[in-house]
Amino acid sequence: MNEMTSRGFRLVMFAVFCLIFLASGAVQAASLPNLVPLVKELKPVVVNISTSQSPTPAADKEMPEGFRDSPFEEFFSPLSR
Repeated sequence: MNEMTSRGFRLVMFAVFCLIFLASGAVQAASLPNLVPLVKELKPVVVNISTSQSPTPAADKEMPEGFRDSPFEEFFSPLSR
């Protein structure tokens, strides 16, 4: 095959692949159940719950013994002030 024929063949194969892919998606979308009645029925049951939390100060602001004189002390020291 020459280059032009090979390019045309690839283009045709790509188009066929796209059509098959799009057709399979349409079939899958058409087979999905209709959820509108279920949503309308269950809408009053949905509850929105929100929470809030206040941070409490740390009881011990000292660096643990294993972290003193290590890179962790330098990293965590701004948090303990």
